[in-house]
Amino acid sequence: MLFTAPRFEGEKLKAPGYMTVLHNGVAVHNHAAILGPTAHRTLNQYKPHGEQAPLMLQAHGDPVRVRNIWIRRLKDYD
Repeated sequence: MLFTAPRFEGEKLKAPGYMTVLHNGVAVHNHAAILGPTAHRTLNQYKPHGEQAPLMLQAHGDPVRVRNIWIRRLKDYD
C-alpha cells in the first residue's frame, strides 16, 4: 500500500489523505481519497494531527496472521 498522509494548515484540512492498494501485485485502489478515520456506517471528519501517527490494523475479531509488513518513508515531492 502506498499512503499519502492528509495535510493541515492549522485546524483546516489542506489536502486529504490518499492510498494506492496492491493485492498480489494488482492495483485494487489507485490514488483513492480517504475521507477521514474509518468506522462502520459513519463518515468521520478529519481532526488535525501531526505528520506521523501509529499504524493500526483491523481484524474484526477473526483470527488473523500478518507477516512481512515493511514501512518505508518515501521522499516528499511538494
